[in-house]
Amino acid sequence: MPEIRSISAVTFATPDMARAVRFYAALGFSMAYGGETGAFTSFRVGTGHLNLARAVDRPPSSGGTRVIFYVDDVDAMYAQALAQGFAPEAPPRDAAWGERYFHLTDPDGHALSFAPATRPAAAQSNFEIQVYPSETVAPGTTMVELHSNVAAQGATRTKDGVLRTQGAFHETLEITQGWTSWFETGFYVFTSIQPDTTWEWVGDHIRPRVRAPESWKLPVGLSLSAEIGYQQRSFSVDTWTLELRPIIDKQWERWYVSVNPVLDRAITGDSVKNGFEFSPAAKISYSVTPKVAIGLEYYGALGPVTHFDRGRDQQHQLFPVIDLDLGPKWEFNFGVGFGLTPSTDRLIIKMILGYRFEWGGGTHK
Repeated sequence: MPEIRSISAVTFATPDMARAVRFYAALGFSMAYGGETGAFTSFRVGTGHLNLARAVDRPPSSGGTRVIFYVDDVDAMYAQALAQGFAPEAPPRDAAWGERYFHLTDPDGHALSFAPATRPAAAQSNFEIQVYPSETVAPGTTMVELHSNVAAQGATRTKDGVLRTQGAFHETLEITQGWTSWFETGFYVFTSIQPDTTWEWVGDHIRPRVRAPESWKLPVGLSLSAEIGYQQRSFSVDTWTLELRPIIDKQWERWYVSVNPVLDRAITGDSVKNGFEFSPAAKISYSVTPKVAIGLEYYGALGPVTHFDRGRDQQHQLFPVIDLDLGPKWEFNFGVGFGLTPSTDRLIIKMILGYRFEWGGGTHK
């Protein structure tokens, strides 16, 4: 039998949405979705919500009040209701604000809704969308990269205190210094321009990386990075995080393949209890000319390694990409990403532009 987890929200019907929205806004309630002209508006109340529904769109047959319960499986709860001879208003359906739900009325006429107890919003994680190669930056060389991307279609409301992704423009500065032929250190500065705010600093990360020396003569490229850093709470439910990224790649004439089976975990934040989570990335590309390669990149977030999330709660993205050889010191990558699950931003446009500065005779093959 499905477990009842918590009460998520209380919904009030109102014949005048504009008046009701102004009233709660004046009291200091923080709006998460909707507005004065909407048919549905939601305000954050701690970990729950106070919702307003326009009365003509949702008649107040039970006094205009609805209680919403979070359950671990909406479809199982619907089946349980049917099995007990109850009559829900309609089968479970997916709402515009991202929840799957169904409605039911109890014997006394109280309106009930059941929605999934989803994981907390993970993060605005699209600050460095890149499948890494095993090669490290040469000693005496500094690589400066600018990672730019925007979610053309993404999350449209703040969830669990994490700002919406749709329309958010992310700009990340990555500076990587090569120390030896097998060791480098990268430093990241994350920034964001939110749709309703100015340019904001998001956080900083540092990433040391080692690779297997060429003298080992391995059949594949092999390296390992460890990235640790901080990001503001409004951009992630986890403020301090750790990422371990093994990198395996191979070049076969015009074909190139790289696999990054990433393990990451929260050090401070809501996801600490999840332990390490599996977030794989991979790339395959083909050089159509000596200067142009086309390919496909994959990025995923499957959840804790001990028990993966349900399919609809996982994140999966595919990016058709193009890489241009603008010279031995330059790096250029452009792609358009498509989300494959309800938990993934639907459409992201990204670009990476990099340049190598040689200070001590460093060379790039």
